[in-house]
Amino acid sequence: MVHRFDNRLSLSNGKTHLSFELGGKLISYAYIRKNACKTFKIALGFENGADIREVSKAFPDRKGAHHDATIFVYRDPIERIMSLYRNKILEKKQNQDIMRSITSNLGVDEIDFETFITFCRLKVDPHTWSQRSHLKRINYTHAIKMDYLYEAMVSIVGAEHAAPFKQKNNSSTPVDITISQDSLSILHKIYADDFKMIKNIEKKDR
Repeated sequence: MVHRFDNRLSLSNGKTHLSFELGGKLISYAYIRKNACKTFKIALGFENGADIREVSKAFPDRKGAHHDATIFVYRDPIERIMSLYRNKILEKKQNQDIMRSITSNLGVDEIDFETFITFCRLKVDPHTWSQRSHLKRINYTHAIKMDYLYEAMVSIVGAEHAAPFKQKNNSSTPVDITISQDSLSILHKIYADDFKMIKNIEKKDR
């Protein structure tokens, strides 16, 4: 499931973008945490836990260059936050930075999902920023639903070069998380721009 997405009227200047060559194509990629970002790191020759600052030094955004594809990966906002909670809070994977932020802002060391939503509202950690806030004011050629990342990359660079995108990396362990209707409503408000973006992207499938 791949579509164009015109973000030129956005109020955001965007966040980290990487430019890299793969399969003879120059690609501009919007780095969004919890959206297969570790798969991209591995595809670019880095370890799973590599610091994005190290990666972006190796593959800086080539502003002004002609890119064959401008891409970003998106996913359901609720699933993204639940995955973040499982990875960083329940499984404690590479969670030192986010736990310091939680302790600093909420004054707690242990946190349940309801309290984690309160932390998300603060938007003080990049993992909790909305997906759309990462995007630049450009027309993206490929808005890729995370479940279809491999297929999308095959269409851009061919099956041989897309092979690293077939493997899921750092997937959270399935753990049931109960979410109240109030919490769902809060998450929909926090990530309203993401829900609106995804609706616009996927309306072409209806």
